[in-house]
Amino acid sequence: MAIKVKQKFLQKSAADLMPQDENAKRILLKRAHLLANGEKHQTKSETLTQYIRFRLGKKQLYGIHYEKTEEVMNNTLLTPVPHAPFFIAGVINRRGSLITIIDLKKIFQIPPLEEEKNQNQYIIIVSSAKKIVGMLVDDIEESDAYHPSLLDPPILSQGISTEFFLGIHQGTTAIINVDTILSDENLRLNAKTEVIK
Repeated sequence: MAIKVKQKFLQKSAADLMPQDENAKRILLKRAHLLANGEKHQTKSETLTQYIRFRLGKKQLYGIHYEKTEEVMNNTLLTPVPHAPFFIAGVINRRGSLITIIDLKKIFQIPPLEEEKNQNQYIIIVSSAKKIVGMLVDDIEESDAYHPSLLDPPILSQGISTEFFLGIHQGTTAIINVDTILSDENLRLNAKTEVIK
């Protein structure tokens, strides 16, 4: 009996097995679209880049790749560095190593908050090309992810290089190019006061 049923199906072509009525065809087409969109969504999610979102000033949002982030610290005492460039907020002792802390607000020309002196600021420790540096930020917002091809181009701003940014995520968050900032010649310390490691 099973052999006869099997032979019966072997004699039919794939077209014979397709639904014949319009309702069944509609259901099959809908399922095909869902499967196709599911595969596209999966491909996008596999290539998403995770980042940490933070705030500078009252409402400006920025992001740094997780792969560049080593640690997030808060309520950390900064030691000022005499004769350091304007963008250096100070240094910290991190497990026996001196880490230079960069004030991103000064680099991006963002006015300081009035209540900043009493505010607990955060430090994001980042690394690039064997350099480990801290970036001073006002607040940590949350984690998010973006697809690199869907970033909007950086917005031109007077005195700020667009190369400091990889792009804008969802029109609100500027994704920072850590490699470019840490290698920029205008942001390097001179040989006598070199503290970036």
